[in-house]
Amino acid sequence: MRQLVIGALLSAVVAVPALAGTPVTAEEVQGTPPSLAELESAGNRIKTRGVRQLPDAFLHVAVDAAAGKITLYAPAGRPGTRELLDEARGIPVEIRTVRFSRVQRQALVSQIAADGKTWEAAGIVINTIRPESTTDLVSIGVAELTAATEAALKARYGADRVTVTQAGPATPATRFDDTTTYKSGGIKLVAQSNGGGCTAGFGIHSQSLPAATSGYMLTAGHCFVDGERVNHNGVYQGTAVQYTALYREDGLDAMLVWMKSANRIWETDSLLARSDGSVVDVAEGVTVCHSGIATDKKCGTSTGTGGECVRQGVIPYLRMCGLQRVWKSTLLVAAGDSGGPVFIASPWTTSTTRYTTAVGITSMIPDGQPCTTDRGFQNPFCDNEMWYTELSELYNRTGWWPNY
Repeated sequence: MRQLVIGALLSAVVAVPALAGTPVTAEEVQGTPPSLAELESAGNRIKTRGVRQLPDAFLHVAVDAAAGKITLYAPAGRPGTRELLDEARGIPVEIRTVRFSRVQRQALVSQIAADGKTWEAAGIVINTIRPESTTDLVSIGVAELTAATEAALKARYGADRVTVTQAGPATPATRFDDTTTYKSGGIKLVAQSNGGGCTAGFGIHSQSLPAATSGYMLTAGHCFVDGERVNHNGVYQGTAVQYTALYREDGLDAMLVWMKSANRIWETDSLLARSDGSVVDVAEGVTVCHSGIATDKKCGTSTGTGGECVRQGVIPYLRMCGLQRVWKSTLLVAAGDSGGPVFIASPWTTSTTRYTTAVGITSMIPDGQPCTTDRGFQNPFCDNEMWYTELSELYNRTGWWPNY
């Protein structure tokens, strides 16, 4: 099987009317270029439909704001492409044909992650597993790249299915032994045992969790352990649960805090005041924001396909999956932001009520360095790129959805 390169992708530009479903030419829609909000909404609709209902007909979708179009990567000859295009609702779509579907590629990602411990025993440390955004390949990032390592990985998974690069482990975005007074977004949660600081995330709805008179709050799985007492400003807030089930066993950087009261769980502002209650898979190129105790509210651009796995570099062999990347040209995230809410603007926003859509919780920093944040205090780990745990992945595995 030949190796897929970008030049080998087959492209065709189509645009789909809102209701009819009959393609029109690009020239017919040039007079009314779509807005960024329209492009992002269309990209998210296509990805959510593809991931949840048509995964065999879908690989990836990206928003190209500069060109005013959506790029859809889909395997040829699979039923369902027409339905995906219907979600564009008049937005121009460029189709790029690839060999494999999302189901096939994510199965490969899962296999590589499952093999991680075996590879480490053989001296090959896999730090990142990233589905590429412009091809159907999977990029494997290793601690030390040699010709022998590359050959071994390609022999195992297929030279036409993976690329091999050098990459370091991720850093959990948690802050320890901190005496700084925070003045930023979110409520600071502190582990009573070791002083580790994270940010409160979203309240959670679930039919499967034990009944609680107060409620459950979602945060990052690396923040606490089961049974740990969680404080805010020295006052007990709740008890950590689901660490072992989600973080240690399922490889998802998420856990819950069983709260002691039904009071507001995390601080809010006008942007975070309402949720539209939906569960959305975020397309590449969409504006994504997060709120954290270290950096306040900051926004960047989703840069990956989602479904990434990283070795978090603290517990041997442990990898977190179900991650999406966000990038910004300046400071985006710092230690302490872990567990904080990640969200996008909701298409339901009106002139009087501004809604958001919860999409994740802040998780990892690729290669953070010390910095002085724009709030004016020193932080041991900062970066302009971050991973967040996708709420859509949490919903797929647990049936939990955000309540905020």
